[in-house]
Amino acid sequence: MLLENSIIEPSSPDLQWFPERAMFLGTDKAGRAVFMPLLTQTKGPKRVSMKAVQDALDEGTLKVCSTVRPALKEPEKLSPAAKQEYDVWAPLFDPYLAGEHRDELLEAPGRNQAITAIVTATKRPKITVRRMLYRVLRAGRHLHGVCKDFRGRGAPGVKQKSGTNKRGRKPLAGGVVAEKPASDFRARIEAAVQERVITNGEKIPVAFRKMTAADFSRTTTAPNGKVKTVLLPEAQRPTLKQFRVIV
Repeated sequence: MLLENSIIEPSSPDLQWFPERAMFLGTDKAGRAVFMPLLTQTKGPKRVSMKAVQDALDEGTLKVCSTVRPALKEPEKLSPAAKQEYDVWAPLFDPYLAGEHRDELLEAPGRNQAITAIVTATKRPKITVRRMLYRVLRAGRHLHGVCKDFRGRGAPGVKQKSGTNKRGRKPLAGGVVAEKPASDFRARIEAAVQERVITNGEKIPVAFRKMTAADFSRTTTAPNGKVKTVLLPEAQRPTLKQFRVIV
């Protein structure tokens, strides 16, 4: 039997009808299981046949990870700015998290009604209120969802695989289109950061210029026989912004 706020995830990526880790919020009026995706921040609740979920759990294609999700942050431990934001949102969502209103959040009309009422009260954009509601649902229909979550900020993340085609943001009008993805530069940037910034204590712009001159230049011979060093074309060099990200 599934408990409210159980966290479920597929054992295999081949399970198309349940593609990602999600929290079990309960059952709707039709008896369907309602799950809140946890990996995709913009996805809303997903309804699935309770029998299909139970069968998948019995077969092992779905597994229960935990029944309690760690609190994001207690309100009293928030920074002043985050606490101020919490004080705005918490009284607005609190009435929908108790009694029959709590179960109404499992139904699309109930969620839409809550969103409309909060938009009217705050004059905030509808998409902002919807995303805040989704945060509340991901927290297990709890006000911890309106506490800003800083746990993932500054984390190392997942490195882009070398050889992939992702180029980052598109250049602005008049900008230079990169010929290589940032992952192709990463090893050289990391080495320069370690040597110049961390070990030698050089300032970032200075370290960046030295790295560019050393690693992203070539030697040419002029018609008069004079040898000189020139930088590679801008599209073949990392940017200062990419260098700062690694730092």
